[in-house]
Amino acid sequence: MMDWNDLQYVLALKEGGTMKQAAILLRTDPTTVSRHIKRIATHFETDLFKMQKGGKWVLTTQGEELTTLAKNFKKGLDQFHLGEGGSTECETIVITSLEFLLTHYLSPKIESGMNCFPDTKLSLVAADRRLSLAYGEADIALRFGRPTEGHLITSKIADISFDLVQLRGTKPKEWIGLQEDLDWTPDMRRGVGHFGKPPILRVSSYAAAREAAIATGHATVGPSVIMREGGQLETMPDTSPVHREVWSVIHETRRLSQRLAAVRTWIKNAVLEMQLQQHNMA
Repeated sequence: MMDWNDLQYVLALKEGGTMKQAAILLRTDPTTVSRHIKRIATHFETDLFKMQKGGKWVLTTQGEELTTLAKNFKKGLDQFHLGEGGSTECETIVITSLEFLLTHYLSPKIESGMNCFPDTKLSLVAADRRLSLAYGEADIALRFGRPTEGHLITSKIADISFDLVQLRGTKPKEWIGLQEDLDWTPDMRRGVGHFGKPPILRVSSYAAAREAAIATGHATVGPSVIMREGGQLETMPDTSPVHREVWSVIHETRRLSQRLAAVRTWIKNAVLEMQLQQHNMA
């Protein structure tokens, strides 16, 4: 009996070109990929791939036909999962992250994002808690640090810099930080390390920290892109930025979605373009 789950191995080998790359896409091993490819080839009694020099696998004519069927089948499953019932209406891709990443990096480039793949709409959802990718609360998440939990496909987007800053011309003795549940973050630890004590004031966002620092004359720490706005704040002398990795994350069941791949590529390019603009303005 045909196992439709084998089709994902065909699609992955086409995309990856080698058993090793296909295994990486599917978070498995080359032996497993090879076994499934052989099983589906046996079922249809035809060769789906031919190996070229260098170990690269290319589709045969029959393999191309099956791949087209597999893509259509997967698209139908995705639409059924989303309750679309085969509808050709636009699909909305929900991107979740901290508010400042959405506001300062993605929103300025949103027009190109909405044109990155046909029939695609974007929804940017700022959330402090992690929305579930498995249960469809979001399609793509942007997270600091590489996630280690299972069933996720991750891709590094960029390094974001965080500065310890002060009001220009001042020498603050106190600093402003975020809430206590974020004391573990590298930027909060930098503040404690520099001042040798917890913040005198805690706020709920980096934007609020910036405004409070300007109003009180206390120092604060936060993303360079926020702290540099307006020019009132400057990096504290004898301090260096803290860099935190940003990763895009999707659930493994969406690994072969061309729509999500296009949106993730847009996200990465948008962040890098904004970083370049910020660097040129610094």
